[in-house]
Amino acid sequence: MEEGQIGWDWFALQLSDGREVMLYQIRLENGKPDSTSKGVFVDQNGITTPLNWTDLKLEVLGNWTSPETGVQYPSGWKLSIPSEKLNFQINPLIENQELRTSVNYWEGAVEVVNLLDQRKKAGRGYVELTGYRSEN
Repeated sequence: MEEGQIGWDWFALQLSDGREVMLYQIRLENGKPDSTSKGVFVDQNGITTPLNWTDLKLEVLGNWTSPETGVQYPSGWKLSIPSEKLNFQINPLIENQELRTSVNYWEGAVEVVNLLDQRKKAGRGYVELTGYRSEN
C-alpha cells in the first residue's frame, strides 16, 4: 500500500449469462476510493472493456461486525455500470467469512441479484475486504 491508502475491496463476479466483472477499490484514509481504483468488464465472447471508477457506482448497503475481532466490514452492495446496463445487488452467502490471521480480513462467496428482476439470480462471485479495523 502507498502512503494514505488503508486497504482494498476486490470483487470478482461471474454472471449467469457468461459475462464477468472484476473491480478493485483502493481505499484512502478519508474513506474515498483512490484514483487508481479500476475494473474490467468481460463480455460473453471474452472481449474486455476497462472500467474507471467513474464508470460505475458501488454503494454499501449494510455492515457486519465480527464477534471475534470487533472489526466492522461492509456487507451487501449495490453495483451499477450504466455503460453495460448492469444493475445488481451483491449479497454475502454467509456474513461471517472473516479470516483471522496476523492480518484480519473478510474474504468470501457472494450471490449477485438482478435488481430489475429479483427473482432471477444473476450470478455468483467472490469478495475480499482488507484494511478494516475495530473501532474499539
